[in-house]
Amino acid sequence: MKFLKALPVIFAFLVLHSFSFGQTEIAAPKGHLGKHLGVDAKSLQFEERLNKMDPHSGWWDPVNSISLLTNLTRYVSFLMPDTNAVFVPDKSSENPDPYHFPWHSVGMVFDPSDPNLLADDNITQYTRYTRYTVDSVAFPYLYVRYADSIELNGAMEKVVDTLIIQFFTYDNLRVSTFTNPAEIFAVPENLDGNSLTYPNNAYTVKIPLTDEDSTNVPSTDGWRTKTWVQAIPDIAISDDPLVQNRNIAGFQFAFKTMIPINFGDTMETRDGSIPKKRLNYFGHSLFIGTQGFELKQTDKINNGFFTVNVQRYGETQNGWASNIPGNAYFDDRYIRGFFHTNTENLSTLDLESKTYGLGMAYPNPSRGSTHVDINYKLPNSQKVYFKIFDLAGNVVQNIATQNNHAGINSLTINIGNLSNGLYLYQMQTNGFSQVKKLVVNK
Repeated sequence: MKFLKALPVIFAFLVLHSFSFGQTEIAAPKGHLGKHLGVDAKSLQFEERLNKMDPHSGWWDPVNSISLLTNLTRYVSFLMPDTNAVFVPDKSSENPDPYHFPWHSVGMVFDPSDPNLLADDNITQYTRYTRYTVDSVAFPYLYVRYADSIELNGAMEKVVDTLIIQFFTYDNLRVSTFTNPAEIFAVPENLDGNSLTYPNNAYTVKIPLTDEDSTNVPSTDGWRTKTWVQAIPDIAISDDPLVQNRNIAGFQFAFKTMIPINFGDTMETRDGSIPKKRLNYFGHSLFIGTQGFELKQTDKINNGFFTVNVQRYGETQNGWASNIPGNAYFDDRYIRGFFHTNTENLSTLDLESKTYGLGMAYPNPSRGSTHVDINYKLPNSQKVYFKIFDLAGNVVQNIATQNNHAGINSLTINIGNLSNGLYLYQMQTNGFSQVKKLVVNK
């Protein structure tokens, strides 16, 4: 899909570096462990062996974590419900406004056990065995409202546009793999062109938009965004250890206008011209990875997904129907989205093995040192494996330790052959696995 590479180009004048949770549909409820979905006998036996320890509640920001691992460039893109509206750029400036690329719905999938998320110091690690609930999702948005009323049957009626938010669990998503490069992804399927929804979903809410939801109209400073926070019923995400990637969650949003849009209508002008008919439109934040360096999804799933305009009418694009995963593009693509999760089972240590632990590497950052020390704790004498990964998910060091004892152990790792940058190191035994980050700075 290299032809998509240039769409869109960054708005040089955008000032969109700060978010305020200015729009709240309803208050996010306090999380509690919801009904366990998809339970079978084996997973119930596993659940009984878990040591339920510290509860955890907080927001996840996958894009922020990914931005700490690789360069992301931010754009603004738009949701168009019916056809391609016209965007008129300012061709007179040294940096003319770029083309926009129209979507019909956009969304994202995330897995809170992805080690890449640990690049963010505010992230608390989950594992694939952590059962959790999602009670809220959020995303930055812009809603430019030019038309506040429309004539219907000889009378002026208030314009009410519609924001549609849908939530998905593993059972509502198709998980598949790219062959070249080998990456995994998840997407919903079978977008309904009339309702702009996916029939297979865990929760759907349709929200009327009025002038109170509008952001400021664009100026020479660009577009300003708010952040929509949407509470949803507590939905339990399965921790079934027998099914890989079962504990993923996702959401999408779409936009439907009350005023019909005809082909050739003008969405926005940046050259000073005034269109015959002003359109209300809805936009979102889009992040694109640096060309040539992808954050590969080889084990966990964190991807954006987009339904482009040609697919709205039942067509396909390069073989993709209903949606295109963000990592199917020439560059990785993500929308800015947030998940609020709750768990009563943050720690997943077996009752018989309560004393595992992985310490922080020292020094970290390495600050010129060619070696780092790592302390780790074991309940008994056993073999321990350590791996160091680069940002592309490649194993750059493999270490097996034999002579371990119960209690605190220490390992010295030679990092002299590693380039400067961020790495992840993993400790793994027969009953425990944990990942932390290491910054090499020689």
